[in-house]
Amino acid sequence: MSDKAWESIIQYASPFVPILIAVLTGFMTFQAGKFQSHRKERQEIYRKQLLDVYLPMHRKWESYNLQKVKNIDLINIKAFCETIWPYFDRYYLLIPESIHNLYKQIGKLYSTSVSDKEIIKKYKELIRLINDQYYLTKKRLGYPSMGFFRQMKSWSFLKKFLFWSFIISLAIATAFWEVMSITKVHDIRMTIVMAILYFYVLVCLILIAREF
Repeated sequence: MSDKAWESIIQYASPFVPILIAVLTGFMTFQAGKFQSHRKERQEIYRKQLLDVYLPMHRKWESYNLQKVKNIDLINIKAFCETIWPYFDRYYLLIPESIHNLYKQIGKLYSTSVSDKEIIKKYKELIRLINDQYYLTKKRLGYPSMGFFRQMKSWSFLKKFLFWSFIISLAIATAFWEVMSITKVHDIRMTIVMAILYFYVLVCLILIAREF
């Protein structure tokens, strides 16, 4: 595509840029205001989640410490799941749907003829989710928590992908900006690529905020 064609595209799209920026700014402002207005309620929920659910579950998991056993005993896994059942029953609303569903799946697997590996896999996923929520809630409430890179080891693939996509895209977009600033060459293609990268950075940032 020729430079004139790119210029025509930019000229046609330029009136919509302020509108897009205004919409994004309004959306981010609305989200920030919404977050601040419900901050006290959120903090109280986080406190209940930590003290009534995640801390007791985490302590019970530490006492069983099943993950450090090479040959995980399915009987012990079942016993562990039974010990944390009261928290699922009593504090139903404080536990995310993903953890509820995984816990139910483990219970159903015991009544089917699936392999032990499948049960162990689901169990490890359940423990990872519980511990993720435990450390995340501690951090939200300002309690001492483990280091960032140590926490990253337990992240899901989606979290890692979003985080590194954000870092890499931001670095590339910033590099484009620096090159254009130093050389003072405002190539249309580079501008479009940079705009796309910054938009992707914004999308990643929104998704990271939702995921974390």
